[in-house]
Amino acid sequence: MNSLNKVIGDGCNINRDIKQQVLDQFEKLTVEQFYAPKLPKIGGYLYKGIATKCERSLHSINEDAEMMGSRGETP
Repeated sequence: MNSLNKVIGDGCNINRDIKQQVLDQFEKLTVEQFYAPKLPKIGGYLYKGIATKCERSLHSINEDAEMMGSRGETP
């Protein structure tokens, strides 16, 4: 089905573990997985949620940008 879906779904890969890919990038994740009402199950499985980077990562990014700026580099 994935090969067919890539053709009719503009390259979309249905074999990806979306939830795990988001978890790999974000520390906090709240996700709801469900089938959309009135859509065929083959195309109506959806994810809805909120992902948040950890404060430490955001702080580190800001420190790196400030350090680069003090050296005359563009962040």
